[in-house]
Amino acid sequence: MKKFKTLLLLMVILPLCIACEPNEESKAWDTAQKLGTTSAMDTFLARYPNTSHRGEAQKIKEDLLWQYALLNNTRYYYSDYINKYPEGKHKKQAQLLKDSLEQNQEISLSELTENRFTGYVKHHAEDLEILSMRFTQIQDKSTGIAFVADITLSSNLRKQLPGHIDLSTSSIEFFEKEEDDFFVQLGKGAIYRRNGNILIESVELGNYWSLKNK
Repeated sequence: MKKFKTLLLLMVILPLCIACEPNEESKAWDTAQKLGTTSAMDTFLARYPNTSHRGEAQKIKEDLLWQYALLNNTRYYYSDYINKYPEGKHKKQAQLLKDSLEQNQEISLSELTENRFTGYVKHHAEDLEILSMRFTQIQDKSTGIAFVADITLSSNLRKQLPGHIDLSTSSIEFFEKEEDDFFVQLGKGAIYRRNGNILIESVELGNYWSLKNK
């Protein structure tokens, strides 16, 4: 009799548990849609890897990244979209917009030395603001432009970074040494005009920083 009661109880409880699981997933999906962020979609997909909403969640993620690229309108974010969605529905437009920003626009040495550049560098999910950057030494050589930049960070840290500029390819590279007290981690970037300003921006995906003349 006891076994029968246990079996009967299981027959009642199991359907209820099965019914509640889709309900929990549905609630989680509604929450993710309301939040409308890539992190919310990632959290939902990690919790429900076999969800029937996977395709829709991926579509929302792509659309969000594309809107972010349009909002920022920089070479980095168009490259980021193309890299993450090589067959994405906005790939052609992203490439066209990226190419339009890469068109040769002459920038003189005087413009670089006379301007102070401000912006921030993003490490993972945290933003480390760069309060200012100024080229203190700059010399045109046969191999390109050698420079030293004075950089001041929001944490009141200050350092000088040497580097190299190739105006023919609109590229810039900062050199850091392992024995330095701290790393800004700027690495390689691009120099170009955007909306009337000179923009110096990272090109290495996953390590974003951006500086604009003031």
